[in-house]
Amino acid sequence: MRKSIAILVALLVVFSMLMSACASATPTTAPQPTQVPAEPTTAEAQPTEAMAEPTDVPAPTEEVHEPVTLTFVNWIGAEDATKPALDAMLNGFTEKYPWITVESMPFPFNQSKDQLLVMSTGGTPPDASMSHPTWVGPLQEAGVLASLNDQIPSLDQWPASSLKGWTYDENIMAVTWAPSPVTVYYNKNLLAKAGFTEGPKTWDEMLTMAREVAKLGKDDQGNQIYGFGISSKKLAGAGYFALPFFYAYGGSFVDDNGKIVLDTPENLKALEEMKMLFDEGVSPEGLEIRDLRNLFATGNLGFHWDIEAGIGIFAGLSTKGADFANDYGVALMPGLSADQPGKTILLEHNLVIYKDSPHQAEAALLLDYLTGPEGIKIYNDNGGNKLPIRTDTAQIDYFKAAEHQNLNVFIEQLAYAEALPAKSSAFLGAMEEIASAIQRVSLNNEDPATVLKDLDAAAKALYNQ
Repeated sequence: MRKSIAILVALLVVFSMLMSACASATPTTAPQPTQVPAEPTTAEAQPTEAMAEPTDVPAPTEEVHEPVTLTFVNWIGAEDATKPALDAMLNGFTEKYPWITVESMPFPFNQSKDQLLVMSTGGTPPDASMSHPTWVGPLQEAGVLASLNDQIPSLDQWPASSLKGWTYDENIMAVTWAPSPVTVYYNKNLLAKAGFTEGPKTWDEMLTMAREVAKLGKDDQGNQIYGFGISSKKLAGAGYFALPFFYAYGGSFVDDNGKIVLDTPENLKALEEMKMLFDEGVSPEGLEIRDLRNLFATGNLGFHWDIEAGIGIFAGLSTKGADFANDYGVALMPGLSADQPGKTILLEHNLVIYKDSPHQAEAALLLDYLTGPEGIKIYNDNGGNKLPIRTDTAQIDYFKAAEHQNLNVFIEQLAYAEALPAKSSAFLGAMEEIASAIQRVSLNNEDPATVLKDLDAAAKALYNQ
């Protein structure tokens, strides 16, 4: 009995010692149960993207482009005065788009139209080219141009009136690059002698001032002074430089559907006014634009219509050089009221893309760059002098500089300028007919109403209307 009790006491002591040891080894915070990892399924056995072994595929960076070479036909690269500016623009473009190379293909201006027609109809078109506004019609009629509607990202920066001039069946086939609106230069010295202290605000004011200037007679050297210059030589340029005169009286050359609308009361009033200016000796007879520029540069013409290039032309023609700019002012084409400038024409260089070009997207980038803030800044910084057609381009500092203030009048005039109505290849012939009509009422003293009916018929014949 005692032996059994002793064994029991011994077992209790051992059990107590074991429990004490376990208690001292147990943490105060109960451990979280660990999970025995299950066998992976087939899908789970695949490494995740983060755990994947590195491969030879590079991490995504910039978009990879295939090298592209664009051909660009132009005429300013063939002229010593403008080639450096063009080269600088193209270098800037290729720096921005390093996968694109531009091969400039310069031709003299008087060869460019024929070269473009031969290349584009012969199966070897350039990707893009410059175009004169009177060439767009023949190129479009040949079916070689590409629509620009969805290609140039900045089309909303062009004035609607500019795009409208090159829209065929709702497709924009060309864009303006170097806009040159025709506006009014006036000789401040002649106006002062005639009793006027500032330029005209309305159309009637301009004609009144012109008549008073003409009354000054002759200058100190015995040269005749004229108030207003109307081109009247039988040249196409004389025809389209007369269009603002028709516009001033509410007339037009074609309607919105391209139909000839010359024989109208509004155009008759314009032609009658021209005849009176010739009959009164206010305008000289039989001169072309170059002759009128010379008269203005010598101080013998009160009012002269021209593009912004006239600033440099007059400096070259005048004995005063660049200082001649102090003698004249530049004003918006006046309208019938002082608060509404008159409508004028827009002379320009155009840019086009060719339908058979395999690189139309890249060519569109080129057109966007050449017309945009970067391209125009480079061109003007390198001796060029291009006005901006796009709203965003007009904001660059170049056009805000004091020495370029005269350019701001031309920039403002852009809002009231329309592209030449030159959609048809018959346009130049029709403009020569207008010049001939001006000659008939000035030199031949013919009846304006009869002349206008003949003009309308001749233009309709050219247009097959």
